[in-house]
Amino acid sequence: MSARVLSCMCIPNAMMESVPNRPLDYYTCAFRKTKMNRFLDCDNHEMYFTNTQRHRIVYEILAGTVYGKSKRAEVGVDRLINEGAYTAAFPLHEGPFQLPGFNVRPNELNQRQILYHYWALWCKWYKYQPLDHIREYFGEKIAFYFAWLGFYTAWLLPAAVVGTLVFISGVISMGTNTPA
Repeated sequence: MSARVLSCMCIPNAMMESVPNRPLDYYTCAFRKTKMNRFLDCDNHEMYFTNTQRHRIVYEILAGTVYGKSKRAEVGVDRLINEGAYTAAFPLHEGPFQLPGFNVRPNELNQRQILYHYWALWCKWYKYQPLDHIREYFGEKIAFYFAWLGFYTAWLLPAAVVGTLVFISGVISMGTNTPA
């Protein structure tokens, strides 16, 4: 909404940034092998699932795998972590991470590099969040969380400014105004 107001007043929007490789916007449904021909890239077996969906599938397999006697509930990677067989379990990320150099074009960056370069840097704190890219890389729940966090922060900003002004005026008038 703020972008529309600024464009109507012909004011450039300093928060807007063009992020490359925007993910496709499409509807999703439950995966069924019988309806394979209705899915995008059904001929390409590497593109059946997104990275986030693959991570969840691998976690579900690891969480349900029996490694000992099922009567003693020796099931899953979480139990192995609790028993100390593993110290931690983390999701995999796509490819080695390299900072984008001067010779890399923006359309050649992978999702992780795009998120680092256009979102995770301190100098990008005032820019809009690339929620489509966050959804593509981390999943819907994390994207909804960051959308809510951005909305909440934006609505707290005016209250913080008013509170700071009231505090400064109180400090300035403290010497002359006893109740202040």
